[in-house]
Amino acid sequence: MTTYTKLRNGEWGLRGQNLTEGSTVTVTKKSGETKTEKVGRVIWRGSDGTCLAAKGDSSPSRPSSPSYDRRSRSGRCRECGGPIRNAPHHRAMGGLCGDCAFDEYDC
Repeated sequence: MTTYTKLRNGEWGLRGQNLTEGSTVTVTKKSGETKTEKVGRVIWRGSDGTCLAAKGDSSPSRPSSPSYDRRSRSGRCRECGGPIRNAPHHRAMGGLCGDCAFDEYDC
């Protein structure tokens, strides 16, 4: 089941199993009402398949991953823009700082 969740940036996103960017999912609200949403950028994937994703829209998509790699090499987090160390484990976190990569959402 896919539900809405509040993301760290304050926007509403999606929480569900094995979400894929660009796919369409049925989201169940707390009231039981359902709505169809497009999945935007997947922000986080858990080892159990749980994903957090932005809601997709008709606006232009974000830059492809090579630009994210450039931003991470510049020492800035691709999510919050804050500084990160340019160590191998930070590059493995996809250019995210520790706070953004390991942010605990309301599970």
